[in-house]
Amino acid sequence: MERGIWKSLSDDTSISRPEPIYQADELAKRGRSNFIEFKSKYPQAVPMDPEYPDLKVDFGRLNKMLHYDGHPLASMRYTA
Repeated sequence: MERGIWKSLSDDTSISRPEPIYQADELAKRGRSNFIEFKSKYPQAVPMDPEYPDLKVDFGRLNKMLHYDGHPLASMRYTA
């Protein structure tokens, strides 16, 4: 029984993804694209991990830098 459920969820012929999943995927694509552009234009502004400054981005600090909390956009609804 369980095997049939997983197979139906993974088939290419299954129904489309639920809207929240679709929107999350689109927002993730947009975020990745924005990050790549930000990193190419402002490499000095990207916070790096202090232990590995040449290798790893400090995504915790980057997230705090770019999030919408306390910003006018925080109260606006948007979709992908």
